[in-house]
Amino acid sequence: MAGRKPKPTAVKKLEGNPGKRKLNTKEPVPAKGMPDCPEWLLPEAKKEWERLADLIVVVKHFCNTYG
Repeated sequence: MAGRKPKPTAVKKLEGNPGKRKLNTKEPVPAKGMPDCPEWLLPEAKKEWERLADLIVVVKHFCNTYG
């Protein structure tokens, strides 16, 4: 697909819908929170999953505090 990627509907709402076009009401919404660790991961990969999940929570709090 050529051209710019479409802006998410949430961003258009925040900007006041400058194009005044109909907003997409059927846009998929990502799930909230951390997904569960997949069962098929090897033990070493599961440890890394947990390490990164903890780091993501820290970064989230940092962004919310200073953003």
